[in-house]
Amino acid sequence: KTKNPSSIRLASLGNDREDVDGLGRLMWEGSDAATILGLFTQLEGASVPRVLRPAVHHLMVARAVPPQGFVDLAEEMISRRLDWLAAQGASADLAELIRQLPEDDQWQARNEWLALHHLLTRNDEDACRVASKKVMLTLEPLWHQINAFCAIVSGDSMKASFAIDILEDSGVDDPVYFDLMRQLTGDGSSVEIDQSNLSMLHLVLMDSARITIEPEALANVPASYNGSIQSLRYLSPDANRLLAARKFGRISSADLTASWALVSTVDIASAEALTRLRFGGDADTVALARLNAWQAISSEKDDSTRAQLALEALVADHGYTGDESLGLWLDYVEGGANDLALERKIGPLLGFAEAPSKVLMNDQALAWHGLLELSPRQVPASMVNTAEAHDAITLLAAIGQSLEGQDWLALDGTTARLAGGTSLPYATLMSIEAAAAKGMAAETLLRTTVALNGMDLADLTRDDAARLAAALQRAGLEQTARGLAKSILMSWGLKRHFAGAADPADETS
Repeated sequence: KTKNPSSIRLASLGNDREDVDGLGRLMWEGSDAATILGLFTQLEGASVPRVLRPAVHHLMVARAVPPQGFVDLAEEMISRRLDWLAAQGASADLAELIRQLPEDDQWQARNEWLALHHLLTRNDEDACRVASKKVMLTLEPLWHQINAFCAIVSGDSMKASFAIDILEDSGVDDPVYFDLMRQLTGDGSSVEIDQSNLSMLHLVLMDSARITIEPEALANVPASYNGSIQSLRYLSPDANRLLAARKFGRISSADLTASWALVSTVDIASAEALTRLRFGGDADTVALARLNAWQAISSEKDDSTRAQLALEALVADHGYTGDESLGLWLDYVEGGANDLALERKIGPLLGFAEAPSKVLMNDQALAWHGLLELSPRQVPASMVNTAEAHDAITLLAAIGQSLEGQDWLALDGTTARLAGGTSLPYATLMSIEAAAAKGMAAETLLRTTVALNGMDLADLTRDDAARLAAALQRAGLEQTARGLAKSILMSWGLKRHFAGAADPADETS
């Protein structure tokens, strides 16, 4: 069978990156392309556990020797990678890969996306260079519309006006485009624009015309442009707040809170903001409610009041994002650690913080902090006993940690359960372990990610959790295994903590 030269070229598509946890140029060694394509397909729309996202992102972006049989499935496999990056809003990495695609008609939509990304990020030179070539080869209106805008960019308003007239005469039906272009050429006056139904090119033109962009203009922006639109300059305060709110989960908690501290505030009381966060809604509604609640609560002057409200916000937010919400709220929660009315709810939580607490931790918090460090090869039995984390022993053993000095006969058998009760399908676990046994690092990671799609890590049984971590460890993904073990431990602990105590509001009622 003759190999398609274009498919062969696609084998090298990717970014040169440093290895991530042993995932290097040979990470697909031993894997079959058809199998990997199937796993890529299952990842579409999947909810990837936060701890696995960096490694999975690396699989999709990095240049590597492709799996066996890649040439016959090259276009589909590349499309799946691009689709995944688009869904994640990884605009910069997506653009880098699309730049490497062949000049084939099948990639036309990708090239259009890239041109609009360039315009949104003010890389007009690259967008205009491509558009000037495309208008010689195609009648596709978008390229001619971009090319007309490029005339404005280059300072040739007369050429732009001529191009606009030709486009209009040729039947292009885009009144918003023509209104905006005539404003930019000086041939038209400002008109009212319905911002609820704009294209990406419309946003580019509005930003160029210094027309304020409102939140409704951003509501339906495809996820693939989430990174691109961060470069828009003429945003209303509300639109700027929306983009800031969407950063949750995409940057570190420290960077997020520093960014949110600079965002304009709205006049809303903490209690109302908290109610809206609890009420929920679509992704943007929850994101804005989270930002509003954080800003309102951060402005509270009394430490105990702020801690009480932050604790309630953490409980609500944990229902949406699990332990991902911890870093946002825990600093404020910590402020009430010395309040006797709140200590029972707050004290144990301090052990789940990434950094050691600034206030004195109780014994249970200290035990959890020690467990989550995952540093000693031998875990003292006293630490496990105090944390009541006996369900975690098999998980800790899976990443090379052993229990030291446990007297099982001395336990009364009434320690609290920690692990969840949801088992993964047996065949799924066996396939993950089989891939790991063959040293197929990337495939093991993919299979694990697919298996955990949409699952709350807190629901995993202790044995399944241990088997997943052990498989990642065996495949050579040591840091990923430890990260997953830590996330599972934290998810177990937080879910038990929140389920086992009264509503935080009851503590002070």
